[in-house]
Amino acid sequence: MAAVGSSLQRLRILSRRTINDVLVQSAGGSIVSGSLTDNGLFNNAVDTGTHHTSVVSALPYYTAVPASHATTFNSYNNADSFSFALQPVPG
Repeated sequence: MAAVGSSLQRLRILSRRTINDVLVQSAGGSIVSGSLTDNGLFNNAVDTGTHHTSVVSALPYYTAVPASHATTFNSYNNADSFSFALQPVPG
């Protein structure tokens, strides 16, 4: 298995607070993997191929930026590291 995740991945509100218990999901082909954030961290185990990771559940009145992140693994024992921010919805 490859991993979409490491200690550098975080989900944050723009105020820099970390968020707990938000579902972050990676999907590629018929494989779907997800995890809940813990102190803003998430770690999803996936297979080789291309996977799109997105925030599935979030706080009301916020949107995830970016909406999704694409990762491609051509072999095993790899990792990708990236962050999502929660941006207030205008209005």
